Amino acid sequence: MVGPSGPSEKSIVPKLSSRCIPVFALSLITLGLTGCSSPPEPSVPPSERATPPAAEQVTPLQDPRRLIAQAKEASRTHEQHEQLVTAATLYLDQGAYDHAAAVLSYVDARQLRPEFANLYRLQQARVYASLDEWARVLELTDNLERQFSQRQYRAEVLDLRFQAFYAKRDYLSATLMRIEQKRYDDQVTPPDIWDVLKRVSFSELQSRTIPSDENTRGWIQLATRLHQSTQQGTSAAQALASWQRSYPSHPAQPWVAERAEQTAYIATPQVIGVLLPLSGQFASQGQAVRNGILAAATSERREQLHFFDTTTTSMSDIHAQLLSLEVELVIGPLVREHIENFRALEPGPWQQLWLNQVDDPQQGDRVSAFFALDLTSEVQVAAQYLAQKGHRNVLLLGPDTSRGRQMSALFSDAWESEFGARSVRTGLYTSSSDMVDIVRASLRVDASQQRIEALERNLQQRMRNEELHHEFRSRQDIDAIYLLGDAQQARLLKPYVDVNLSAFGSRIPMYASSAIHQEQTSRGQNDLAGITFSDAPFLVNPERATTLRQTIQEVMPSASMSQQRLIAMGYDAMQLAVRLPLMSELPGYRYQGLTGTLRISDHIVVRELDWATFEGHSLSLEHTAHVEQVRR
Repeated sequence: MVGPSGPSEKSIVPKLSSRCIPVFALSLITLGLTGCSSPPEPSVPPSERATPPAAEQVTPLQDPRRLIAQAKEASRTHEQHEQLVTAATLYLDQGAYDHAAAVLSYVDARQLRPEFANLYRLQQARVYASLDEWARVLELTDNLERQFSQRQYRAEVLDLRFQAFYAKRDYLSATLMRIEQKRYDDQVTPPDIWDVLKRVSFSELQSRTIPSDENTRGWIQLATRLHQSTQQGTSAAQALASWQRSYPSHPAQPWVAERAEQTAYIATPQVIGVLLPLSGQFASQGQAVRNGILAAATSERREQLHFFDTTTTSMSDIHAQLLSLEVELVIGPLVREHIENFRALEPGPWQQLWLNQVDDPQQGDRVSAFFALDLTSEVQVAAQYLAQKGHRNVLLLGPDTSRGRQMSALFSDAWESEFGARSVRTGLYTSSSDMVDIVRASLRVDASQQRIEALERNLQQRMRNEELHHEFRSRQDIDAIYLLGDAQQARLLKPYVDVNLSAFGSRIPMYASSAIHQEQTSRGQNDLAGITFSDAPFLVNPERATTLRQTIQEVMPSASMSQQRLIAMGYDAMQLAVRLPLMSELPGYRYQGLTGTLRISDHIVVRELDWATFEGHSLSLEHTAHVEQVRR
């Protein structure tokens, strides 16, 4: 859905019932009104949308039912249909979208004068907006604002287009609509514009053609300079001061001046506390993250790093020491139990980058984010990646464990919301011994065998001396398989899948998470060949962080893939930490990290992973487009 200052803050559209429209339409028929145009089908669940800026309280004289009655008495055809357009407008202003849709269905646009034809298009767009039919909204409102001379209608058209672009995640176009809308609607404020503009990526700001007027150019430059400041890991104060000098008469000047005084824009944290398990059960994980943090620390920035062992020191003692050291930024804890214990304490005056995920990441107005290398988020993003690849029917194969069921449910929820309940099938195995049965059942090979056996029985009496030749056929509606298990399970599964796929059908591509990429020796193994998987760029792209890679090979030559991921996580954590305030302010900013392309959205560090395919004795990198993570 949409963001905090976007359509989600506005009034909620009541649910439209397709059954109530015909009932309401009977009242129109009794008035002798008929029409030629087709109504929008109000069968899609409603969305949240903005209340039109021109909405007014309806008085008895503005009762749409009175206008419908007057339409019957109108002597001219165009007056009849124009009264209906006005009645539909009033229904929309009241939030009666089902009634408005019914009335509009009786309007013949050919009978309308130009000004009412434009109003008719506007009201159609409002109905479609209530149904989340955003492509239709954009089509109906294309160039429509220029057809109106009234400010209120221009603002209303631009607001609809803003909602449509926002819902489609075209944040730059949505920003341009907001900027233009402010010309006609004084209720649009600089924070409203910034709330959309901050979601635009730096690449979009550079690549898209922007209107040349001073107002729009000033807004775009504000975001551009903050992106550049974030990329350099420096304070944004100089960037804002430079912008203020460049655009002294820009309407956002007072708002920018207030923002420039906030801590997030003034200084980069220098005193940093790091909370990790450096002994005990999770010592190897904590030490790997620590090594990554130390590798990322720079002498140029001169950060003061204070490490705390969360295994041997209580959270309350660590909290007290952080206060006495006047720490400005905390990285960690890493273990979930330690995170919950630390969150139970009084929040400190520091910014915080947590190194795991929790069920409730809400942090209010605190500058903080949760950074985790969790497979559940990876699976959700995989659903979007497979959709981008053009797949529509997916088979999930995984272990019948709590984690396997959780990952299956997350993928299925994301997939079914886009392609329907029957677009994903799941096969869960309890052990290696039942894998073959699960694969055969999931691919419907067993059903094919049953049909063959029935056919053989029917033909035995007729063809006693003839041999029936046959081949089992697998289901052809599945166009992708996603593996939820690890490399060992994938090695056992893949031969069963290959054998049971029909020789007459095309091979079904197989995908997996980073769990399949466990050791260097897994590359080039014939039993994994052809499987495409997601993983941190550091582990699949040899050109990333070559110096760090060489250091790991020298210091930790036997480091496992899991340890390397944690080292990369520590490295990225340090890079994120010094950028935390501005990255929290700029959800459109993307940091090209070792664990993925990283951004912060609603206190969550979202990772966009690289994709690679096992091919020979190496990995073949896949081209990946940007995907949005589904929130859990």
